[in-house]
Amino acid sequence: MLYVMCGIPASGKSTYAETLPADEVLSADIVRKTRGKLDLHQTGALRMLAPPRLRAGETLVVDACNTKKPERLSWIEAARWSMCETHLIIMRTPLELCQARNAERGSQAVPDTVLVAQHDRMTRIDEAIIDEPWSVVTVVES
Repeated sequence: MLYVMCGIPASGKSTYAETLPADEVLSADIVRKTRGKLDLHQTGALRMLAPPRLRAGETLVVDACNTKKPERLSWIEAARWSMCETHLIIMRTPLELCQARNAERGSQAVPDTVLVAQHDRMTRIDEAIIDEPWSVVTVVES
């Protein structure tokens, strides 16, 4: 089984991911801490880890923003060969709360322009996922 978190930075993805019954959480935050600054390769690094583990029957959680359709679809593709269920978990957290949590991160804070842009995408997520073949979609209001 593959759980894919979807939400803006500081929306509670990591906290919620910890509650899921998984063998491992693949975290963009951990990749960022080991590789340094956010880069385009961090989700690629996570994506390489998932298929063999899913084929081995592990349950994984992808803890990353995944606010763009190509990002979400790439996880479905990663799970396809293992024929496992794919669960999208959408975090609906008010922008103001995310901004307050983000400010508490100090030097690890995401620029406000990024938060606003991702929040804007998330306001249209219901329409965006209509044609995405998720096994289950769960919305978490916070």
